Amino acid sequence: GVAMHDFADLLERTLHHASLRLNAVATHFASADHPGDPQTAHQVRQFSRTVNDHPILESVIKHTCNSGGIFFAPRGHFDLVRAGISLYGVDPTGTPSTDRALAPIGQLIAPLIAIHDIDAGQSVGYGQTWRATGAARIGVVAIGYADGYPRQASNRAMVKINDQFCGVVGRVSMDMLTIDLSSIPDAQIGDDVTLIDPNPLSPASIYPLCTIADTIAYEIFTGIGSRVKRVLKELPEA
Repeated sequence: GVAMHDFADLLERTLHHASLRLNAVATHFASADHPGDPQTAHQVRQFSRTVNDHPILESVIKHTCNSGGIFFAPRGHFDLVRAGISLYGVDPTGTPSTDRALAPIGQLIAPLIAIHDIDAGQSVGYGQTWRATGAARIGVVAIGYADGYPRQASNRAMVKINDQFCGVVGRVSMDMLTIDLSSIPDAQIGDDVTLIDPNPLSPASIYPLCTIADTIAYEIFTGIGSRVKRVLKELPEA
């Protein structure tokens, strides 16, 4: 990027550099994921003014909008837009909305590899951060923070198994985590456990997981490790 007071000089040097050809000019919004943020309107005005001040820019491609700008800054659409997190089907506000037809494009699943019955008072995981208040059935899932599932999910996140939800209990370890299967008696070793549910309204979707981890969907998606197998599935036509 370039500061506004340096733009004219950069433009002049670009236009007169034998090895360069000016094809496009762009800016990037800092706060477009917050609807109505005055910074976005300011950036659109500043960009428009710069284009108007330099007539040569009328003939080049102009683009400003990221995912937030696509939805919340129509005056900044210009010639192109740059969809980012919305390509993943995640709302740029970090909250699912019926106003925007977005749904996460995939799910994260891992196998249930062990089941243990424990008694009241027994603890689970490092640091003994969770202790059974009564007889409990604990499942071990083959995924951990080395695979990108956030450690902050310990004792807080929900997962789905056999279309039912249960909680992560104890600390998320490097290669595995534990869940409370006490209310899901039909769960069996080998069942798939959904860690990130594609249903945006699910308690196991990317949205509550981001809240728990105090982060954004990008960080979780890009942090999913190489040990996790990627499977591409064709969706049926609507």
